[in-house]
Amino acid sequence: MFTLTKIDIANGTAKHFIHPGKQCLPHSAIFLIFATQSNSKNIGDRSLRSPYVRTETSRSAELLHKQPCEDDKEAAKKALKIAGQNGWRIKGIINTHSNADHIGGNQYIQKQTGCPIFASGIEGVFTRHPILEPSFLFGGYPFKELRSKFLLAKESEVTDCSSPGFPSELELISLPGHFFDMVGVRTPDNTVFLADCVSSPSVLEKYGVTFIYDVAQYLATLDYIETIDAAVFVPSHADATIDIRPLAALNRAKVHEIAHAIEEICADPQTTESIIQAIFRAYRLTMTAEQYVLVGSTIRSYLSWMKDSGKLDLVIGEDSLRWQTNPTKI
Repeated sequence: MFTLTKIDIANGTAKHFIHPGKQCLPHSAIFLIFATQSNSKNIGDRSLRSPYVRTETSRSAELLHKQPCEDDKEAAKKALKIAGQNGWRIKGIINTHSNADHIGGNQYIQKQTGCPIFASGIEGVFTRHPILEPSFLFGGYPFKELRSKFLLAKESEVTDCSSPGFPSELELISLPGHFFDMVGVRTPDNTVFLADCVSSPSVLEKYGVTFIYDVAQYLATLDYIETIDAAVFVPSHADATIDIRPLAALNRAKVHEIAHAIEEICADPQTTESIIQAIFRAYRLTMTAEQYVLVGSTIRSYLSWMKDSGKLDLVIGEDSLRWQTNPTKI
């Protein structure tokens, strides 16, 4: 039998579900994938809700999603408590990418267990040196309000996913766009964790503009995940699903919607700051220091993508750099 264990960090509970057709050895060791919480979702006879653990066979590689809306140290403590109650030994942490909401529990769990933390490429660098995230977002040394746990996690020791210690039964899937070298993970039972490459309708509605680092790569990733075969897809910011195509289409449409809004804003030459302000107003966003750098960085990424694709032109003069829609590309 195959055991699916759902862990709710907020309530400190673990609930077991049985999936027939797979032999499962005693599960005493777990790998943790840190992501954000999504809502409950029933798929056939399986109930999937992050955070949860998947118990595999021989090497017992289980995957746990964490809830970042509370203090990261407290969330990590709850994860360790639940693992202990179930007799699980944490063998490692897999970070799909290095945003603070995905690596905030690293340091505490690593100090308590000595487990390795796996990350890929630039994500590993940001995880070792988390000051890079708020610095990158702001474009300079971040002021105090940007050096909070929302954007600045604690440092942790990182092992590259290419190392021999990475669990061989897990397959990494390259999913760039949202962040530099973000990856997904496929488990032996053909469950695919998609990290942050799609958001749910409610998340898109609530936040309006979700973070994207490279718009061209993000769109390519959306195209790619539509071709992936999986029994279940588990995004970080949406319900688990057996068909990822509607979510991919929805997120693709949101990208083009925002690009169209920028084209309209830039009918007359606009500075980057005036475009950001117009987007905040158009999507009725609340201005905070954190939202300024997250939305601002994303809008700059849109501007680069639209400039490179010929949709926007640069207007340089009068000691300023402004953006204007290319009328031949509308």
